[in-house]
Amino acid sequence: MKRASYLHGLTSDHHHGLVFCSRLKKGVAKNIEINRLKEYSYWFWQTDLLHHFEIEEKYLLFLTDTKPELTHQLLTEHAQLKALFEEKKT
Repeated sequence: MKRASYLHGLTSDHHHGLVFCSRLKKGVAKNIEINRLKEYSYWFWQTDLLHHFEIEEKYLLFLTDTKPELTHQLLTEHAQLKALFEEKKT
Protein backbone atom coordinates (compact mmCIF):
# COMPACT_ATOMS: atom_id res chain seq x y z
CA MET A 1 0.00 0.00 0.00
CA LYS A 2 1.30 3.46 -0.91
CA ARG A 3 1.88 5.59 2.21
CA ALA A 4 1.83 9.35 2.50
CA SER A 5 5.38 10.69 2.67
CA TYR A 6 4.86 12.12 6.16
CA LEU A 7 4.16 8.60 7.44
CA HIS A 8 7.38 7.03 6.14
CA GLY A 9 9.16 7.40 9.48
CA LEU A 10 6.34 5.75 11.37
CA THR A 11 6.04 3.00 8.79
CA SER A 12 9.75 2.35 9.16
CA ASP A 13 9.31 2.26 12.95
CA HIS A 14 6.62 -0.40 12.57
CA HIS A 15 8.98 -2.46 10.44
CA HIS A 16 11.69 -2.13 13.11
CA GLY A 17 9.15 -3.29 15.68
CA LEU A 18 8.47 -6.42 13.66
CA VAL A 19 12.21 -7.06 13.33
CA PHE A 20 12.56 -6.60 17.09
CA CYS A 21 9.83 -9.20 17.72
CA SER A 22 11.43 -11.61 15.27
CA ARG A 23 14.80 -11.26 17.01
CA LEU A 24 13.23 -11.93 20.40
CA LYS A 25 11.48 -15.01 19.04
CA LYS A 26 14.76 -16.30 17.58
CA GLY A 27 16.56 -15.54 20.84
CA VAL A 28 14.06 -17.58 22.80
CA ALA A 29 14.31 -20.45 20.30
CA LYS A 30 18.11 -20.40 20.68
CA ASN A 31 17.85 -20.36 24.49
CA ILE A 32 19.55 -16.99 24.78
CA GLU A 33 19.87 -15.94 28.42
CA ILE A 34 16.64 -14.29 29.56
CA ASN A 35 18.42 -11.30 31.10
CA ARG A 36 20.09 -10.58 27.77
CA LEU A 37 16.71 -10.63 26.03
CA LYS A 38 15.27 -8.47 28.79
CA GLU A 39 18.06 -5.90 28.42
CA TYR A 40 17.62 -5.87 24.64
CA SER A 41 13.86 -5.39 25.06
CA TYR A 42 14.26 -2.53 27.49
CA TRP A 43 16.87 -0.90 25.25
CA PHE A 44 14.47 -1.10 22.28
CA TRP A 45 11.69 0.34 24.42
CA GLN A 46 13.84 3.29 25.48
CA THR A 47 15.44 4.03 22.11
CA ASP A 48 12.56 3.34 19.72
CA LEU A 49 9.13 2.41 21.02
CA LEU A 50 8.63 5.07 23.66
CA HIS A 51 9.35 7.90 21.21
CA HIS A 52 7.23 6.22 18.52
CA PHE A 53 4.25 6.01 20.90
CA GLU A 54 4.63 9.67 21.83
CA ILE A 55 4.59 10.71 18.15
CA GLU A 56 1.53 8.58 17.39
CA GLU A 57 -0.36 9.93 20.38
CA LYS A 58 0.63 13.55 19.74
CA TYR A 59 0.27 13.77 15.97
CA LEU A 60 -1.88 10.91 14.71
CA LEU A 61 -4.64 10.49 17.25
CA PHE A 62 -6.81 13.02 15.40
CA LEU A 63 -6.99 10.56 12.49
CA THR A 64 -9.08 8.23 14.63
CA ASP A 65 -11.60 10.89 15.71
CA THR A 66 -14.33 9.41 13.52
CA LYS A 67 -13.65 5.91 14.87
CA PRO A 68 -13.53 6.07 18.66
CA GLU A 69 -12.91 2.32 18.87
CA LEU A 70 -9.57 2.85 17.09
CA THR A 71 -8.64 5.66 19.47
CA HIS A 72 -9.48 3.40 22.38
CA GLN A 73 -7.51 0.49 20.89
CA LEU A 74 -4.42 2.62 20.22
CA LEU A 75 -4.37 4.16 23.68
CA THR A 76 -5.14 0.85 25.40
CA GLU A 77 -2.39 -1.04 23.55
CA HIS A 78 0.13 1.71 24.24
CA ALA A 79 -0.81 1.76 27.94
CA GLN A 80 -0.51 -2.03 28.19
CA LEU A 81 2.92 -2.07 26.59
CA LYS A 82 4.13 0.89 28.67
CA ALA A 83 3.00 -0.88 31.84
CA LEU A 84 4.76 -4.10 30.84
CA PHE A 85 8.04 -2.38 30.03
CA GLU A 86 7.97 -0.25 33.16
CA GLU A 87 7.07 -3.27 35.30
CA LYS A 88 9.82 -5.43 33.81
CA LYS A 89 12.66 -2.91 33.95
CA THR A 90 13.48 -3.73 37.57
